[in-house]
Amino acid sequence: MVLKRVGIGSAAKLAGAIYASLGLIIGAVVALVSVAGAGLTAAASQSEVPAWIGAVFGITAIVWMPLVYGVMGLVVGALSAALYNLFSQPLLVGLSQQAPIGCGMRLGAFQGRGMSTAPRICL
Repeated sequence: MVLKRVGIGSAAKLAGAIYASLGLIIGAVVALVSVAGAGLTAAASQSEVPAWIGAVFGITAIVWMPLVYGVMGLVVGALSAALYNLFSQPLLVGLSQQAPIGCGMRLGAFQGRGMSTAPRICL
């Protein structure tokens, strides 16, 4: 099977969701480091910067980083899919996919339901 075109909307949504989940993980790490650093800085020195600023920065990182990463993933996913579609058509190449050994087609269950081919069933 050769993949000739990629749905731009589908690729963008998938990349946005993946990047947003990574942003949530990174935001949580930034929040932990920021809160710990603010507490250590406040305890170790008599700085003019209040300790709660680090905590606020850490908590807002949990909200903003998934949003920023998700939007970036949406844009990059759409751009990547559009570029793939643009360059795969004139060159008449695509990504080929090999089916694992032991895969067959199940045709009877999907005929008459608007589907021309059935998905591969691998055992």
